[in-house]
Amino acid sequence: MAGPLRNSALTVAVALVVGAAGGAGADYYLHQVAAPGTSRPPIAVLDLSAAALNLPREGDASALVNARIERLRAAAEKLKNAGWIVLDAQAVIGAPESLYVPLDADR
Repeated sequence: MAGPLRNSALTVAVALVVGAAGGAGADYYLHQVAAPGTSRPPIAVLDLSAAALNLPREGDASALVNARIERLRAAAEKLKNAGWIVLDAQAVIGAPESLYVPLDADR
């Protein structure tokens, strides 16, 4: 009878050690890897299509659109160089308004 009892105790001990290791791993993941702001770079959303909105009726609209797009691209380059991930708004299903780069981003 000592044999099966000893195997049961060993099984329980192994299960406790494995469970503790799994719990420690999960705790590390939640606090070091998945914690917001600790390992993920910030995100900005760039809406190039917004450059064509609200154009004045007078003047060269294409020049204004091109200038706006260039300002947005320059802002995206600055953000990228600062460690941000810059996404195209057409690829984003939803994001807080605060993540969108404004048209006057060069200021």
